[in-house]
Order: sequence, then structure tokens, then C-alpha cells
Amino acid sequence: MKYCLYYHPDIKKEDLPKIPNNIKKRIKRAIEKRLLKEPLKYGEPLKKSLQGYRKLRVGDYRVIYK
Repeated sequence: MKYCLYYHPDIKKEDLPKIPNNIKKRIKRAIEKRLLKEPLKYGEPLKKSLQGYRKLRVGDYRVIYK
């Protein structure tokens, strides 16, 4: 199955500038190698108000996706 990648519009304005470049590369690589291939295998489901979303841990950071 093929998956599409869409970033939330706020990610470039608020979140990414604060993250060091080497970590940005790790996060991008994790998204491309894991989530675009098997998002259900690598991510853990979230609960309560974030039910329906999943998280992928990359170092000290979390990628939240649906």
C-alpha cells in the first residue's frame, strides 16, 4: 500500500526552526523509511484527546501522525 505525506502548515513556522539540523535529518529519515512504508507497524496509538493519532519516537522527539 502506498501512503502520502502531508505536513501540518504550522510545522515550518513554529516547530522546525527550534530543532538542530542533525536531528531534523534523523526525523526526516525516520518518516521516509518507516512511516511511508509501514506506519501501523512503527507507531504507537495515542489515547484520550489524541485518539486516532499515532506517535513515532525519534530520539527525544515524537512525530505525531494520522
